[in-house]
Amino acid sequence: MHLNKRQKDLLKEFEKLGGKDTSPESASFLDKVRDFWEDLGSSR
Repeated sequence: MHLNKRQKDLLKEFEKLGGKDTSPESASFLDKVRDFWEDLGSSR
């Protein structure tokens, strides 16, 4: 997956908000990321 600088920054911010227990391997993490991007798209 190729992310631009803004997407990387947003992902880092999301990781901080999610706490230290987030793992890319977990389904709940992927659900949070999906929700994050959907919310970001709807706020435009």
